[in-house]
Amino acid sequence: MWWLFALTFFAAFVALGLRVARFPPTPLDVAAVALRGAGTPIAAVFTALGRWWAIVAITLLAASIVVEAHMHVAPVFWLLGSQAASQAIVNGCKRLFRRTRPEGWLLYHEPDLSFPSGHATTAIVMFGELLFLAQRAPALHGPLGIGIDVALSVCIVGIPWSRLVLGAHFATDVIGGVLFGGGWSCATLGIATALHIIRV
Repeated sequence: MWWLFALTFFAAFVALGLRVARFPPTPLDVAAVALRGAGTPIAAVFTALGRWWAIVAITLLAASIVVEAHMHVAPVFWLLGSQAASQAIVNGCKRLFRRTRPEGWLLYHEPDLSFPSGHATTAIVMFGELLFLAQRAPALHGPLGIGIDVALSVCIVGIPWSRLVLGAHFATDVIGGVLFGGGWSCATLGIATALHIIRV
């Protein structure tokens, strides 16, 4: 089942990448420009959560919670490796599709290419997989577990949204990042469950 979902996500990702590499921005891209500048300070926080130093800090925090709860820490570090590998592949995909960034960026000038959004991928791979792990941890039930689930869910939505608000990506870049992240997460979770690193 994991692999069927992974292949579906990856196929949609490639199809979208071929579309945006060959043709002008879509009507959705044009419409999403209306989000630019709407909530810039909050968007800056969400974007910061997708930077490498925040990912490392979140991983260490997650590991400390896991250790305190007397759970196995291996899944957390598996997740960090999954996140790092996904970003390396995303960077390769950017060079493959060669889509330039939109003009009119706010706060940060991103020097690399645009499709897919690495931040949107991070939202799914890092925060989505953390949510997956948290919901299956017996020790993380009750108020703490609910708080963690809500915080991670907000990040899953907020990080991709922030890239549109800051003008760093087209909407289809963000969708591409979500699709790639979905495929990557399904594939890596499938491997991790097969190796009994993660139990479902």
